[in-house]
Amino acid sequence: TLLVRRNLASTNELSAHVEDVVVDSVTRGSGVGRHMIQAMCTIASKCGCSEAILNCKEHNMPFYAKCGFTPAGMSLFAVYF
Repeated sequence: TLLVRRNLASTNELSAHVEDVVVDSVTRGSGVGRHMIQAMCTIASKCGCSEAILNCKEHNMPFYAKCGFTPAGMSLFAVYF
């Protein structure tokens, strides 16, 4: 899921929130998850978002780091455009 929202609390910029990315265990390691994340980031950037953020469990952090996300708080990762 990709949610695009306006950050009314501070900068008024558009921000994307990535949620519920799941790849079937049989398909994991094939690049499908990475392609989904890249596609969501491309859409977010084309919509004018300045960032994409997500919450994840600690064991998923290495995957999101490989996708270009960096830690931005406790279990929160972000990528900036």
